[in-house]
Amino acid sequence: MKKVLCLLLCLTMALSLVSCGFPNPFDDRAKKEAIFAYVKANEETLLECIDKNEYLSIRLSTNIIRGIDDDGIGNGFVDFDCGGAGFGPGTAYCGFYYSVDDNLTGLWCSPRDSSLLKQSGNGYLWEQSWTNEGDNTYYTENICGHFYYYEASF
Repeated sequence: MKKVLCLLLCLTMALSLVSCGFPNPFDDRAKKEAIFAYVKANEETLLECIDKNEYLSIRLSTNIIRGIDDDGIGNGFVDFDCGGAGFGPGTAYCGFYYSVDDNLTGLWCSPRDSSLLKQSGNGYLWEQSWTNEGDNTYYTENICGHFYYYEASF
């Protein structure tokens, strides 16, 4: 019995240390600071790519961007996915987007009504829990020009 108890205690400690000390291999999100630095340093190139609707040079220039959704290009909107983490109801995503008219609610994960956004720090936050309808969150912040950082969790 003592061996089993000792084994369980050791296993619990090992799991605690692993969750605190090692990076999550299922989390490929870029850091907020890295996204801001990339967009600021490459704003002109990003604008040229958006204007031409051609993104190969961007894809080859960085490992921050995981995907580019230009389905909204006709409306002046492009989403640059910078990774995600989690599974099922515990997922989180981040990235940046371009919005020609500075629409903070045009993104797939944002609320559709801008009046639901509340100022938070340097950006705007929406929490679905404010209406007791769920636990989704969305945060967006201007990086420069018409480029915005975002975080979403579900």
